[in-house]
Amino acid sequence: MKKNIIACAVSMGCLFANVPTTLAADTPTSDAIVYHVTFPYSNDQTTIDTLGLNTQYASSAIMSNIIAGVMYTHMIKKQYPELQFNEDDMTTTLLGQLLQESGLHEAIMNTDFSPNQATQAIHNPDFKKILLSAGQGGPYQINDYSKRLPDANSPGSLGLINYDAVRKTLDYTIADQDSGKQTSSLGPDALDDMYFAPMTAAFYRFNDINRMKQLASNDWYVNKEAWDTCWTNLSDPLLAEDPNALRLTDFILNVVYNAGSYSAPLQSYLNVCVKKDPAQLANMNNYNLSPQDYRDAIGSSDTTGDTYYRYPRQVSFYIDQLFGVNLEDAGLNINNQVSLLAGQFNRVFAFAVTKLSYKPNKDKEELTFVTASQADKAFKDALAQLDIKSTDSFTLSNDSDRKAIYQLLDVAIGNVEKAIGSDFNAVTDKGPIDPTSEIQIYTDAKIQGQMFLSASKAGANIVNNWMTPNTHISLPVDASIDQMKDSGVDCTAQAQSAFAKLASEADPEHPQQINVNFQNNSCMISIGDYTPDVPVPPVPEGEWDPAKVYDKPCEKVLHNGLSYHNQWYTTGEEPTPEASANWGVWRIVGKDSDMCTN
Repeated sequence: MKKNIIACAVSMGCLFANVPTTLAADTPTSDAIVYHVTFPYSNDQTTIDTLGLNTQYASSAIMSNIIAGVMYTHMIKKQYPELQFNEDDMTTTLLGQLLQESGLHEAIMNTDFSPNQATQAIHNPDFKKILLSAGQGGPYQINDYSKRLPDANSPGSLGLINYDAVRKTLDYTIADQDSGKQTSSLGPDALDDMYFAPMTAAFYRFNDINRMKQLASNDWYVNKEAWDTCWTNLSDPLLAEDPNALRLTDFILNVVYNAGSYSAPLQSYLNVCVKKDPAQLANMNNYNLSPQDYRDAIGSSDTTGDTYYRYPRQVSFYIDQLFGVNLEDAGLNINNQVSLLAGQFNRVFAFAVTKLSYKPNKDKEELTFVTASQADKAFKDALAQLDIKSTDSFTLSNDSDRKAIYQLLDVAIGNVEKAIGSDFNAVTDKGPIDPTSEIQIYTDAKIQGQMFLSASKAGANIVNNWMTPNTHISLPVDASIDQMKDSGVDCTAQAQSAFAKLASEADPEHPQQINVNFQNNSCMISIGDYTPDVPVPPVPEGEWDPAKVYDKPCEKVLHNGLSYHNQWYTTGEEPTPEASANWGVWRIVGKDSDMCTN
């Protein structure tokens, strides 16, 4: 997913311009994680921040993210049991994401943190306000949390709010998601909660797999073949025999999250997955390569920014520090030994899981929270099942201790599911619209001219759009259409009448829509059964896009093998040789009629 405010994921300068960073001279040698680094790493990098590990704040953050990470892998094992992955790196990827995308250093942390309170902000109020502004996705920068992915119109698309487990705490509705209301609203406080925020990241990242599978079900998806082949490779049990190849899963899912499903970096890593070249796999997590050397090493010819190729390695670099891996060869001399008690995990587990919800009756919409007694019993039962005492200590630098933690948490999560009679990956999908709260307006694919729509709500204008071919506009049911016009022909009255009818007769069981066409100077507005948009492949860069507004003259497009320039503002009008010869808006490049080259 591409970033907005935190787009500069390495320097973080756009977000941290006024936040002091750790000076190179202060780079610690123990009890800390150094992050916001570039590669090759050196102690004199000015972007460095550090998380001190010997605090209750740090311990709580580590435990809550490991618990959410186990929830992530628990759901994957349940829904995609064939998928092979490195348990350490998949389980702790959320902590690495948190460190890279926002951070946990002193200048931005919640200094009022109390380990015994169930609801705690991760960050201080000023920084939290930035992270929860409209269009942002909290400290994990899950900026598309408020949307269905891959898009609102593809069958099978789901958003974060469709997952029953997180919907009650997030406290907005599926209708808020599908109408776009939540996207334009401030993020819920829960997105920055120490114990719940990691869970939102876990469910978001889990949903990325569904996102990719839905995209790859379409023949037009540019990465369909590579994704399908890669998924087959990632599902091969033999993958586990090659530690380098086993890292493909967390790398690719990190790139899907960080760069997006259409990105060039994803194509590069999918190619690595398809080829499984031993040399490329060996260099995939190489911390010592410069940006260009790294691309060369993994066989990428991509020339886009370095950020997306650093991100998976940054996440890995931070977790290696947490696990006490010797990184002297990578330029960092730091030695960490983090130990945590089973009883500490019990406390954090209860804080996290009691913020999750489920449907006690699958036939009803009502959600209820997991109770503290259910969470506590599930954890204590897991202790007994695995013969672990609450006073037992686990050291994160010890492989067997980490595996024991993951197993304990996985069993505890399973125990909760048994107690509530529901799996945590359960979803509610009412479909893309709620006709009692929003009315859909669709423009015909072959509409002539340039219909303009203006609408308002409570006296404030909310829509001023040209209704280009295949336009889909969603209006709140309490909005009003102010005008719908084209070249002097006024269709406003017909549009208002249709809107009023749907607003007063909305039937959730049989949703309807307003269909808008305009042919031969005649308004053609009708009401019909709601039909979701048919997903269409994106228009290749440089080709004519029937839905695009060409508001500047002399934009060059390719259509049916010919290049055209628009001579003035246009939208929806198809370039043709006939129109070019008759002085239409689109003229063939280089012809006498093309004023852009003459």
